[in-house]
Parts: sequence; C-alpha cells; structure tokens
Amino acid sequence: MISKSGNSRVEGFTLIELMIVIAIISILAGVAIPSYNNSVRRGQRSDAHVGIEQAESQVRKAYTVSNSYSDIATFASPEGYYDIEVDAGDCATAGVGGTGPKVCSSFVITAVPSSDSPQKKDTDCLEMTMDSLGRKKPTECW
Repeated sequence: MISKSGNSRVEGFTLIELMIVIAIISILAGVAIPSYNNSVRRGQRSDAHVGIEQAESQVRKAYTVSNSYSDIATFASPEGYYDIEVDAGDCATAGVGGTGPKVCSSFVITAVPSSDSPQKKDTDCLEMTMDSLGRKKPTECW
C-alpha cells in the first residue's frame, strides 16, 4: 500500500508472528485436549452407575420370585461403555442333605469397561462395584 506521502508500506503478519501464534495455540491445545478427554471419561462413568442400578433392580426383583440371588446374567450398560456382571455370594444348597436348590443370600455387581470402550483409558475407575448392602467401591468413582 502506498501512503499519501509516497512511501510504500507493507501491512500484514511476519512469519515470526505467525509461528508464535501457532506455538501458543499448540500449547493451549496440548493442555485443553487431555483435560477435555478426562472430563468426558468422568462423565461416561454415569453409564456404569446406571447399569449397576438397573442390575440391582433386576436382581432384587428376581430375589422376590426365587428367594435367592443365583442364576443372574451378565449384560451391557445402557450406552455400552461397560459390561455389567452380577456375582452371587454366600451360596448354600437348601434342603435336607443338600438336595435342594442353591440359595444365595448376597450379590456383588461389577462394571468393567467393555473391550472396545474408550473407558479403558479411565485408569482411576477400571472396575466399579456395588454389593447387596449398597456399598460402592471405589468411592471416588461414585
């Protein structure tokens, strides 16, 4: 651009200025992206919470029918990030001489990330559990 005085003046950004801006953006992205990913993983833990609560509801419903926590299935969480497994505990065989059905008086529900889940990178909470007394572990994941 030529000014009124006749001097030519070039306006714009120099290469150094552009490189500085790119470096600043790279540093900000390097901090922001991992932080965002961690926030997303923490948010997706709710899928495990919902899956465990649904499993507990089904287990308690089955208990009202059979008076035992045995024969409980494994299934996926609602959004599919976790596999939910229910393990019966404190089992004994009912009846005289142990000839009756197996009766289990407790359970533990476990949520682990499914094989293709991005939640496998959530190393703080790779396994979340709740037992028949309502104890939830690890507590920092709830």
